[in-house]
This record gives sequence, structure tokens and C-alpha cells, in this order.
Amino acid sequence: MSQPDKAVAETPKPPPAAASVPPARRLRFDRNRFGLAEHVDPTQVYRVPVEPDGTTLTLEELLQPEFWADAVKGTKAGAMTAGTSIRVIWDDCSRVVTLLVKRVGNNWADVGVVSDATVTYIPRPPAHEKFRVMWGGPVDQFRIINIADGRVWRAGFASEADAHRAIGEQERKL
Repeated sequence: MSQPDKAVAETPKPPPAAASVPPARRLRFDRNRFGLAEHVDPTQVYRVPVEPDGTTLTLEELLQPEFWADAVKGTKAGAMTAGTSIRVIWDDCSRVVTLLVKRVGNNWADVGVVSDATVTYIPRPPAHEKFRVMWGGPVDQFRIINIADGRVWRAGFASEADAHRAIGEQERKL
């Protein structure tokens, strides 16, 4: 009987278990997660109408999930998903807001504000008593109107400054 006891006593004990240390995390660049922004973030644009009396939508109304119900239903499948950017521009160019879609349902979209910029313009004195410059839409762009008869004198200027420059050149010729 003493023989088996001796064998048990002489068996070496296993070393104590080492504390489990998680392996160091190796940061790697994943090429599959890198690409053109147009492929990853399809930016949508929404133009906010501004009434002649100045009434318009507020930012609080734009942040309501129900506001985007028609946009979610009306877009192509997958066009408005989480991560989509929406650039909101007021028609009078007084404000530009960038929204990010956080979650989308069948008839709602949860959005958050990324940036909000209010644009103020310094009023410019009229360039001339005979002409005025006004926005004519995406086709005519900025156009010069003869105040006397209301007819368009020239159109298609890319900026208001270009139209005023044309009026100045016309004054020098006269």
C-alpha cells in the first residue's frame, strides 16, 4: 500500500495557470472599407420653399421622422439608408443644413444635424437706375432686366457679380 501512495506524492504538480492576457490588438487598414464617397454616401438634396412673406420650414420640423415619410417611400430601394447625407438648402440661400440619416423605417427616417450654416448677405446698392439683376432659375441663371419696360436685356450669368460687371461695361460703352 505504501507504493501507490509514494507514486502519488512524487507526481509533480502542474504549474499554476497563467493569467489570461488578451493578445494585443493589431490595427490594420481594410481596403474593402475604403472607396469613393459617391459609392458609399449617396447625398440627397432637399430644397426648402420660402414663401414671399418669409414663412418657411423650421429645423425642428425637418428633424421630425414623419417629415421624411414621402422621401423614404419615393426613393429607389436602398437610396435612403442609414448613413445617407441630406443637404437641405433654402430657396433664398439663407441657410444650408447637412443632415445624416441614422435609421430608416417604412415611413420614417431618423435624422441628425451634422452642420447648420446661416448665410447673410450684405445688401448691394443698385448698379444702375436703368437695370436690375435678379435670379432667373437654373436655365437663365442671373439675368439683367430693363426697369423701364421689364424686358430681359441679357441672361445666363453664372453669378450676380458677372451680371453687375456686364452692366458696368455697358455704362463705359455709352
